[in-house]
Amino acid sequence: MVLALRNSEATEKIWPGNEFELEYRITLAHDGSINTLETEMFVENTGSTPLHFTCALHNYIAVSHIDQAKIHGLGGQ
Repeated sequence: MVLALRNSEATEKIWPGNEFELEYRITLAHDGSINTLETEMFVENTGSTPLHFTCALHNYIAVSHIDQAKIHGLGGQ
């Protein structure tokens, strides 16, 4: 699933003078006995002035058996 937001009259009221395109991608997958959730956010400045942007992605997932939960792909972080 991809959610997209572009500058518009509504965003201009909140962030005047900022032109941008934002995509938030959500991928759910099942491979054998492993379920995965991936999220990605992409922001592009489509205007001619600097765009200051920050974000934080927090996933809250209900887990029925916490002792069986695993996290993969953090590269030792």
